[in-house]
Amino acid sequence: MKITYQLFCKCLPSAVLPDEDLFNNLTDFIDQAESYVNNLTNGLLDLNFDYSEDPTTAYARATAWAIRLICARAYSHAIPHIDLVLTSTGFGVVSNANVAPASAERVNRLLDSLIRSEIHAYYRLIDAMRGVANWSDSIQAKTVFATSIIWNPDIWELLGGEKLPDVKDPIQANKRAIREAESAVQQLISPNFYNEIVEAVRHASQDELMNALIYYVQSLVMAMVKKDHSVENLKGSLLTFLEDHIEDYPTYANSTAYKANHFKPYENKQGDSCYYFG
Repeated sequence: MKITYQLFCKCLPSAVLPDEDLFNNLTDFIDQAESYVNNLTNGLLDLNFDYSEDPTTAYARATAWAIRLICARAYSHAIPHIDLVLTSTGFGVVSNANVAPASAERVNRLLDSLIRSEIHAYYRLIDAMRGVANWSDSIQAKTVFATSIIWNPDIWELLGGEKLPDVKDPIQANKRAIREAESAVQQLISPNFYNEIVEAVRHASQDELMNALIYYVQSLVMAMVKKDHSVENLKGSLLTFLEDHIEDYPTYANSTAYKANHFKPYENKQGDSCYYFG
């Protein structure tokens, strides 16, 4: 698509935007950002689509957030290079006697603002893409949802995750801990059953019962990430929920994990033929 100067300014109203002449120098950065977004969405979006006609559809919302992500990513990647020029003796900085140079602090604040915009647009785009036909089964979707239970900063914050600076993505910063916690929950309820839950998350399940189950799993994973004292209680709550609805979860009911969770150790009763006296 053609990202115009006007569209660029509309997507980044809080940024100190370049004039139209300088904007033309951002073409390569915009092309790179567009390629990144096109790959992320598996080429399923027509970015020339007029999302304002019906902004409530998943496709329209995805298109709008894709454009915002392109603009924020392009500009944040361009800023460190905008005033550099290559000369015969090395790199120099563009100078204009009529314009006072911005302080490093102000430039950093602008970069922080753009990084926040990029993180926000990325997760809003992913959320909307779950409702776009054929995306949820793509390699891109499965890669994005590799840590698939606590998958965006809103969920992280809702469940009491550690507050990070706005320019930090808590999902990326805690990816290893989330994966380790998810692995432990997989063993608790069986990998195959856990994969069914992952599928529901990736496809934005609207099933009320499944959404309740997802919340139980999310709460347990977060408690494990935080090494919270509530882990054992949350394990019990999850297993009780599954027990109460066992007819709805045949994969879990037929798993070795289910058998392990219901295993009763030998009680050594006196009437047993193998009773041990000691």
